[in-house]
Amino acid sequence: MIEWAAGLAGGCAGVAVGHPFDTVKVKLQTQDFRNPRYHGTWDCFSQTIRKEGVRGLYRGMASPMAGVGAVNAVIFGVHGSVSKRFEDPDALKSHFTAGVCAGFVQAFIASPVELTKTRLQIQADIITPGSNVAPKYTGPLQCAKHILRTEGFRGLFRGQLITIMREIPGFGTYFLWYEWMARKLSGNDSGSAAGPLSVLVAGGSAGTASWLVTYPIDVIKSRIQSDGAFGPKRYNGMVDCFRTSVKEEGWMVLTRGLNSTLLRAFPTNAATFFVVTSVLKTFSPESSDETSGTSLALTEIYRTAELIMHAAGAAHDVYDHHKGMLKKLKENHLANFLPIVVAASKTSSQSASCCGEKICEVLWSSVDFVVMNKFNSGYHSSWVPCRGIVTQKKNPSESIVVNQRILSLVL
Repeated sequence: MIEWAAGLAGGCAGVAVGHPFDTVKVKLQTQDFRNPRYHGTWDCFSQTIRKEGVRGLYRGMASPMAGVGAVNAVIFGVHGSVSKRFEDPDALKSHFTAGVCAGFVQAFIASPVELTKTRLQIQADIITPGSNVAPKYTGPLQCAKHILRTEGFRGLFRGQLITIMREIPGFGTYFLWYEWMARKLSGNDSGSAAGPLSVLVAGGSAGTASWLVTYPIDVIKSRIQSDGAFGPKRYNGMVDCFRTSVKEEGWMVLTRGLNSTLLRAFPTNAATFFVVTSVLKTFSPESSDETSGTSLALTEIYRTAELIMHAAGAAHDVYDHHKGMLKKLKENHLANFLPIVVAASKTSSQSASCCGEKICEVLWSSVDFVVMNKFNSGYHSSWVPCRGIVTQKKNPSESIVVNQRILSLVL
C-alpha cells in the first residue's frame, strides 16, 4: 500500500515541476504546419508568457494534478505489487516486466486525463486574442462533461489504443533504466539503496530515456485527441494520422516538440522519483534498517526486563521462606521445622527449572548448619547420611516426599 501513496505524492510533485514544459510540447505538436504560430521551443515559451502570462503555462494543470497523481499511484503501486511476485524481484527483467504491466493498467486512466488536458492547452491558440468568442471549455470537469455529451463515452477514451501502445514500452524502459542507472551511480546491488543525488539523476534520465523511445507515438496520440475539437476532423484513425502527418510534413513531424519534452522530462521525473523514494524510506518498515533495528532492540530489552522481574520475584519468595525457616530453627521450634522446609521445597519447585535445584541445595545447607549446632551428636550422626540422600535428588519437587521421611526420622 505504501507504494501507491508514494506514487501519488511523486506524481503531484512531477506535475508541479513539469507542466509548463508539457504545455509547450502540446502546442508545438498540434499547431497547423501550413500556418505555424511558433518557430521552436523558446519561441512558444516566450509567446505564451507574453500573451497569456505565467498562468498560461499552467493552463489545464488541475486535470493532470488530480489525474497524474492517480496515474502515478497506479504506476508505482502496480510496479511494486508485480515485482514482488517474481522469484528475484531485484532482477532488471523483473523491473522491466513490472513496468510494462504498470503502463498497461494506468493507460486507462491516462487517456481521458490527457484528452482533457490537451484540449484545454490548445484552446488558447484557437481563440484569437481580443475576440469576443467565448472559450469552449472552462475547466477539466466541464471539458469532460462536454465530451461525454457531444461525443459519448467512446469520445472520452479517444486515443485509448495508441495510449496503451505508448505506455507499455515507455514504462518498461522507465523502470529498467532507473534501476540500472541507480545501481551504476550508487555502486549498490539495488536501486532502493541509492542516495538522493543518485535518485535524482537516475530518475531524470529514466524519464528522458522513456520519452526518446515513445515520443513519435505520443505525437500521433496528441493529434488524434485534438482532432475535430475545434474544427472538422482530418484523420480516420491512428494509422491514417501517421500516414497523413508524415506525407504532408515529413518524418521530422514525429520529433516536433521533442526539445521541450526532454527539458520537461528530466526535472519532472527527478522530482517524482525523489519524492517516491523519500516516502518509501520514511514509511516502509523494510526499507528502514535503523528503525527496524531500534524496534528489535527495544523488544529484546522489554523481554529481558520481564524475565529479570520474574526471576527476581521468584528469588524473593524463596528468600522469604528461607528467612522464616532459619528464624524458626534459631528459636528451636522443632515442631514447625518440617512444614517450613517442605513449603520452601515447594516454592523452589515452582521457580525456574534451571535454578530450582540450586535453591533447594542452599536451603538444605542452611538447615544442615543449624542442625549441627542445635542437635546432639546422636541426631547429628543420623542427619549427615540423610542429607546426602536429599542432595542426590535432581528435581526439587521429588525431594518433598524424601524430605518428609528423613525429617520425620531425624526429629
